Amino acid sequence: MVKSRRHAISFSKKKKSHHEKAISTIVATVLILVLTIGMGGAAYVFISGTFSSKTATSFELLDAVEDTVTIRNTGTGLISTITANLDGKSVNIPLPSSVAAGQTAPISPYSSTQALQIRQGWNLIGPTVERLSRGTHTLKLCTSSICNTAILTIRKEYLAEDFLKYLNSQFVPSGDQLILIRRNSGSGTGTISSSGTAITGTGTLFTTELSVGGNITASLQERKITAIQSPTSLTVTPAFSPDVTDSAFSIVEYHSLGSSAFNFPIKVGEGYFVNSRATGTTSLSGTSGSLSAITIQAGYPWISFPQVPASIDDSEELLQAMSQQGIDVAWIARWDTLRGRYNVSSGVNKLDIIPGEGYVIRSSTSGTFQIPAQ
Repeated sequence: MVKSRRHAISFSKKKKSHHEKAISTIVATVLILVLTIGMGGAAYVFISGTFSSKTATSFELLDAVEDTVTIRNTGTGLISTITANLDGKSVNIPLPSSVAAGQTAPISPYSSTQALQIRQGWNLIGPTVERLSRGTHTLKLCTSSICNTAILTIRKEYLAEDFLKYLNSQFVPSGDQLILIRRNSGSGTGTISSSGTAITGTGTLFTTELSVGGNITASLQERKITAIQSPTSLTVTPAFSPDVTDSAFSIVEYHSLGSSAFNFPIKVGEGYFVNSRATGTTSLSGTSGSLSAITIQAGYPWISFPQVPASIDDSEELLQAMSQQGIDVAWIARWDTLRGRYNVSSGVNKLDIIPGEGYVIRSSTSGTFQIPAQ
């Protein structure tokens, strides 16, 4: 009996051990399944999230023509912001609107806008923004997950015709309101004296420097050339009044909208007269103009400033700063479109120097004016 009981006990222990082993195997299998499913889910979430973050704001470059890049949204979400780097410098480029998946959008590297108030008649202005110069430029565009780089090839300078067309495209009221632009292309050689419409030069080069139909300006009087008789003799209309005597003079070039004559480049630091058929507003986009110095020629150059430091923000301060740099300027003048005449600075009549305004100065010397730091 004892033996049998021991055997029963022994047999009972063996059955329990087998049962426990079976349970352990099941538990282990379940645990493995749970871990596998959990890891798979985590991997899916990770991969899915990574994939989504990388594709939600993806884009490709379709083409780059002159200063405009066309992008296409190849991702799954809206592209509402984009960061940019132009030639190694960060620029803030606003998108014209959010770009939906599959849509395209043009992008230009111009982040600054100059607003212009234009009156009917002649306006003396100066650009505070500039367009890309001729040559190649690198534009890097980035969303939160991808960057692409475009090479912009600018094949020509920004010329007077481009300038007029762009300003007209932004003009309110709409239409080709700006029809003429003129610039002071530099000082003429020698000096001039007038007697009515007859001009006599001393040391002048009229036949090589000037052309019939062109203009000259002296003592704030601009006159059209009707005939050139010799290097030292020409005729103008109307007559200088009062006459000028041994005066420096400057050469003026006109460009008319739609023509090819005198299609000169537009540059920051120069002043330009634009003629408008109507009073209105317009704007010019570009990169923020920067200028460290202005070249001053003897005579009556037209100048402007993209930014004006506080130390030269009125005419007397500007005259003093130029004098300290050895540039002898007698006065500074600003064109009054309403009255059709110049306002000339004096001790009691100071002129504010304003970014975007153009000014005429009377300089007896040539030189380079270093603009003071802000």
